[in-house]
Amino acid sequence: MRDLTLKNFLFLLIFLCDPNISLPSNRFDFIVCRATFKSFDEPIAALDEMHRLLRPGGATLIMDLRREAARTAIGEFVDNSGRSWWDAWMTKILFRHTLVPASYSTTRIRSIAARSRFGTCTLKPLPMTYEALFRKEVD
Repeated sequence: MRDLTLKNFLFLLIFLCDPNISLPSNRFDFIVCRATFKSFDEPIAALDEMHRLLRPGGATLIMDLRREAARTAIGEFVDNSGRSWWDAWMTKILFRHTLVPASYSTTRIRSIAARSRFGTCTLKPLPMTYEALFRKEVD
């Protein structure tokens, strides 16, 4: 865990899968989870922990690859990334056979959200990814 405070902004890098985290409840206004949600063994428990850490009225933004990502969108992304032909080919293989199959569909994200303490989310599907915004109700 690392703290970096800049003019009323706290950046805290934590790993929710760490069982030794003992942060107080209702501490954060905003949590960002980028490109890691598909890696959580227990996604509902991870969302519930984010919910616990948020202050009432706070929000969590999850951005990750989605299972419905089109092969053409992945190809364009990789081709425009400046990789060598070999690295581009290997990256496409990694997406196709590892990352995309491990990702959640938008339907599954909605189901996970419904079963979490958030109860719902606002979901924005993009060509390769999704953005899911979860809000903690004000008591």
